[in-house]
Amino acid sequence: MKINILLCCLVLMMLVPSCKMQPQLTEPLTGSLSSSRWQLVRIDTAGGSILLNQADTVLLRFNDDQSISGESHGLCRNTYFGIYSISTANSIRVDSLVSTEMACTNSRYWHYHSLLGKVRECQRTSLQLRLYGDQRSQVLVFRPVQ
Repeated sequence: MKINILLCCLVLMMLVPSCKMQPQLTEPLTGSLSSSRWQLVRIDTAGGSILLNQADTVLLRFNDDQSISGESHGLCRNTYFGIYSISTANSIRVDSLVSTEMACTNSRYWHYHSLLGKVRECQRTSLQLRLYGDQRSQVLVFRPVQ
């Protein structure tokens, strides 16, 4: 009897952490990010949301060769490159980020760039891409670009 209760508790402990309050992905990440383009809409932090204005556009591309590239327009004109890897359904890492270094007064570009290098988790639907930092306290939110 004690063994049955212990086994039930063990199974429950394994299932509970896998439950998420966020909406489930509409498709697995593997391959689905390749050749996709996204525009940064906002940055969510523990202190609140930072909306990007129309004059401060930041784009992100996931390329077929598992590299990323992107650019910013408007208040800031920079181009950046890096690589990404997906290890599990929601796990993603962005590494080897490099960027041109034009000064960006009143732009969110450098804040975005620093958070992009800390991304560890991803959720994607047809309408939104969310990249989460280490503790899920910082989120980069994108909309798809045609």
